[in-house]
Amino acid sequence: MSAPTLPATKTSWPADLIQFARKKGVEHQLDPLLEMTQQMFPDAQIEVILQPDPDIADWWFIIFDIRSSITDAQQFLDAHDRWHEQRLRMFPGPDTCLFVCGLHRARP
Repeated sequence: MSAPTLPATKTSWPADLIQFARKKGVEHQLDPLLEMTQQMFPDAQIEVILQPDPDIADWWFIIFDIRSSITDAQQFLDAHDRWHEQRLRMFPGPDTCLFVCGLHRARP
């Protein structure tokens, strides 16, 4: 599997990300998590990528890579925590470790 960096929308999920999500039984979570992320970060650039763990062979993550305009450190940490809390409320269970919030400050 490659690590695609295509922007994600309801109609443009990369094939290998869909294949991975389907294999792990989390395909149904993709669209709701993207919608939740867009609501939480309406002005952010969001990409959803499939990325391998750099240290563990055959371990992959679905990363919601978010470029936000948040500049305050505490607000940044709070937003990151809220994303994970909301994700867990939406989809509790053992598969939650597959999803990562990659929150970054947008470059000016």
